[in-house]
Amino acid sequence: MSIKTSYLFQLTEEKNNCLVFKLHEANIYARIYVLETDIVRVFMTSGEQPKIDKTWLVAPGLEDIPFTGRNRHDTSLFSLPAYKTEQDASRFYIETTKMKVAIRLDGFQITWYARDEQSSELVQFAKDRSTQAYNFDGSLGEGVYHYLERDRREQYYGLGEKKWRNESARTALPDA
Repeated sequence: MSIKTSYLFQLTEEKNNCLVFKLHEANIYARIYVLETDIVRVFMTSGEQPKIDKTWLVAPGLEDIPFTGRNRHDTSLFSLPAYKTEQDASRFYIETTKMKVAIRLDGFQITWYARDEQSSELVQFAKDRSTQAYNFDGSLGEGVYHYLERDRREQYYGLGEKKWRNESARTALPDA
């Protein structure tokens, strides 16, 4: 399987603070939910609906998530603020009072900006990898993948990671 040279997305629907993008010539959908002025959710599916329609992750204002889960598309617990959109030939922009999302439509590569509270300037805080950031069609292997661009000044500490024994590094000890 090879990696395609173009993964062009188009906006197909905008309703209830959810913007739906579809990969041209494929059954891949990317939904952008503007939930709060500082919370924007990205949700990708193969097909129009997710394989599992429930979530057990976020439930603002609730003490706990119901045992049966919540509908993945339910936004009723969020404020759903006003936002602005803009599009040019290659990008789509979504902006709230506290953040901005710039989406390169070919590859659906997202650059995230937060508004500095003192200067009101937008400051980049995350960016998808410039080569294929998502495993849209399985060309990167099986499973869900998302790759971010790293900054050399960034520090990463693997707190809580498990170390796996490296079988090739095992040394044979002579019998005594």
